[in-house]
Amino acid sequence: MESTLLKGIIQHYKVLLKVKQEADKEKLMDKKTIEKGEEILNHCNNEMDNLGEKVKNDIQLLTTWDITVQLYCVLKINLDNNLHGDEIIDMKFLETEKS
Repeated sequence: MESTLLKGIIQHYKVLLKVKQEADKEKLMDKKTIEKGEEILNHCNNEMDNLGEKVKNDIQLLTTWDITVQLYCVLKINLDNNLHGDEIIDMKFLETEKS
């Protein structure tokens, strides 16, 4: 026995199931992205703390504008201001002279 109504209901159910599966997959991906972002942020905060301790323990690093101090400053500025990754990459340190 063939029924176009029954076939239509089955097809509709298949579409709904497919949509639900895609939505579930997207939620899982979003969750992984958030977890990865938090992991990176925690790592950067830990690195900033470690660099800050190095700078506190060796003031000479500040007077020579050592790479450790530069990295600390970049991390501090970006983490405090919630800048995006591409903004971090484009940041450059330039030496300037006061007139």
